[in-house]
Amino acid sequence: MDISRRVEGLRFGILSPKEIKDMSVCEVTKPLTYENGVPISGGLNDLKMGPIDKNELCQSCWQDSHACPGHFGHIDLVIPVFNVQFLSNTRMGSSVSIKNILESICIVCGKLLIDIPDGIDKIHYKKRIAYIKSRIPLNENKMKVCASSFGCGYLQPSYSFGKYNEAFYSYSGRESKVRLRPEYVLNLFSKIDNDTVRALGMNPDHARPEWLIFTRLPVPPPALRPAIKSETAKHEDDLVISFEQIIKINKQIATALQQGNQKVLNWHEQLLNVYINAMISGKKIATGDAIVAFSTGGKPIKSIKDRLMNKDGRVRGNLSGKRVDFSGRTVITPDPTLALDQIGIPIDIAMNLTFPEIVTEDNMDEMYRYIYNGPNKYPGANSIKDQGVRELLLKHLDTSKIVLKPGDIVERHMIDNDVVLFNRQPSLHKMSMMAHNVKVLPEKTFRMSVNACTQYNADFDGKSHCCQQ
Repeated sequence: MDISRRVEGLRFGILSPKEIKDMSVCEVTKPLTYENGVPISGGLNDLKMGPIDKNELCQSCWQDSHACPGHFGHIDLVIPVFNVQFLSNTRMGSSVSIKNILESICIVCGKLLIDIPDGIDKIHYKKRIAYIKSRIPLNENKMKVCASSFGCGYLQPSYSFGKYNEAFYSYSGRESKVRLRPEYVLNLFSKIDNDTVRALGMNPDHARPEWLIFTRLPVPPPALRPAIKSETAKHEDDLVISFEQIIKINKQIATALQQGNQKVLNWHEQLLNVYINAMISGKKIATGDAIVAFSTGGKPIKSIKDRLMNKDGRVRGNLSGKRVDFSGRTVITPDPTLALDQIGIPIDIAMNLTFPEIVTEDNMDEMYRYIYNGPNKYPGANSIKDQGVRELLLKHLDTSKIVLKPGDIVERHMIDNDVVLFNRQPSLHKMSMMAHNVKVLPEKTFRMSVNACTQYNADFDGKSHCCQQ
């Protein structure tokens, strides 16, 4: 049965607390992973989220570590925490952030500061908040006023964020700032109706303002954060260390709330804020502060953002620039003696990049010559496939006793006039990968005509190129 489907679109959104709980198989409440060598129930390696060891079975899908895809857990936070990705910088477009939403709604009633403008749906969603903010009326002191027909007429403050991602508001003429607690902002954002959410440039089915504030954290399965085992010890993944700290502080906040200890509560609120956002974005706290981002062995924790971005991240490091079989990589140098369609290949690469030549009556003598030369003499061969089935490595055989038959496959060394595919990354258009005729040469670099540089956007600055047999 054909189950193929055509993808018509791709939509990004924010996980709601309900979605996080719906996709979760367990609540993680214990900072420990193992007890007496067994994964703890409710811990970070709970078997409901999937096994790591090959002898264990997942308690959600009952598959082993090879077949189980892994399942998410969740942590319920005692207090809400601002998501550092959505404070004042923007991730969902050019305008959606906690600060911009606060500046567009009333701090008292949560209504939009003006009536929803006619035709707002015709304005690009990235520009809607900027359009609304430009139409908010000011009083004689140049302060914003809640001027909506359904609003309260209250004066609006200005907003700012501190170094621990704390929100503050202040009114014109007042020097002191007042802290705006995440609980209050969460309650305020929850009051915003869907029509206002759309006017702000968000789709309420996939992203609502209150979802920009953490009340529940997803915990990725153990398969995404496996421990590194050595001969002497086992080292937990940075994500495990992060979640351990978050769970401990979450418990301490619950205790401080029960005891009514405001000083301890404020301290642990800052810690929770720093640890959650350090885990997500790797945001560093200034040196000398009482609170510092935790580290392992003096090395900063590798955040989720670090795992995705830059050359060593998932996209560029693991998905885009994959190494492939039957290819060689080295630096290019110019050679004016080569034709435009030729590429100079180092002999070391030519002896490793083999070509599967089928043995026939016509090329039998030539194939015997390659086999007798073997893998260490050029031009030779590295292996032979008996009728294309059983592969025999020549370095382990007495080549003088080999008998070839038509249909055998000889993996011979690359020779002059073989055709290879030559590539320079990033591969942005068809000319980034073109076929060339081989010219085997001494030394260690690919040689190419300078006239082919324009098509590849190449220059001789020491960056590596790749050829594929």
